[in-house]
This record gives sequence, C-alpha cells and structure tokens, in this order.
Amino acid sequence: DPIMLARLSKQLAAEGNKVAVCRDGQSALKHVIEHRPQLVITDWRMKPMDGLALCKTLRASVFGKSIYLIMLTSTEDEDALVEAFNAGIDDYVTKPISLRVLLARIRAGQRIIMLQYELEKESRDIQRYTAELAVANRRLKLMANTDILTGLPNRRYALSRLEQESATVLRFHQFLSILMLDLDHFKF
Repeated sequence: DPIMLARLSKQLAAEGNKVAVCRDGQSALKHVIEHRPQLVITDWRMKPMDGLALCKTLRASVFGKSIYLIMLTSTEDEDALVEAFNAGIDDYVTKPISLRVLLARIRAGQRIIMLQYELEKESRDIQRYTAELAVANRRLKLMANTDILTGLPNRRYALSRLEQESATVLRFHQFLSILMLDLDHFKF
C-alpha cells in the first residue's frame, strides 16, 4: 500500500532511522545487495517476489545471514507464522501496524545487531591475539633452543632431537649413529 508505505517510512525517519523504501521484493533484494543494511522490514504479500521469498533468498546468501528481518503481516495464523520463521524472519508485526510496537521491535533488533557486531569484533581481537601469541611462542622456543653466544642449537635442543630420533629408530627398526665432539678451550 503506497500510502501506508509513505506514512510508515516518514514515521520511522522521524524517529531517527535511516529509511530506504523499495516497492517489491526484487527491488528490495537489489537494494540489500548494493547497500548491505543491518535491518530489513518487509511485507509478506508483494508481487512479483513476496516477503517469504525475499527472506529465503537473503538467508541463503553470505551477507544476508546477519541481517535482522522483521515481517509485516495481516495474519496471526500459527502455521503461517511458523512458515515465516522457517523462511528466516527474526520477528513480525501484525497489521494494522502499531508504530510503538514496531519501534520496540526495531530497538530489540538493534540490540541484537549491536551484540553481533561486538561478538564479531571480539572474535577478530581473539584471532589477532592468537596470531601474536603464536609468534611470541615461536620466538621463545627459538630462544630456549639456541645458544646466545653462537646462535647454534644448544644442549636442550640436542636432547630433544635425540629423543625424537630414538623414537623414530625404535618405531621403524632403523639404526642410529651418534657423534660426540668435545672442543677443549673453545673460545669465540
């Protein structure tokens, strides 16, 4: 309904929301692909692509998995609502639309979007810290197994390698040769 669409978009914009209006599911899908919104409010009944098809298409895409979807519907039929949730909606508002209820559900969606953002940020931070820790661990291992003066492998490294080689020899029934050198009065 163009009149309801204009009124609703004006009211949502007046509440401080950035609103983009699309007339049908196909133009909405094109807009979502181009602009990547965080929240989409869609009507159920539209032509040629209805709200259920839009939700299914978005949920099947990589970028559409994290979009918060609110469906506007005139039905409260339990089976229909289950079908809508199975299509991927996160919430719904029944018609005639109460602006207060819609705004409350938008705020709930915004909280979830913010939590998703924070979780993604924490995940990136953990990945960065893990990479930094791996580098530090490799550096420590190198320091622990290297002689400071010569930069050559030290006794700890030699004993560790000897254990590894002994295990390999026993497992594969091979021979092991060891050469030990002692350099008297070695000075650098």
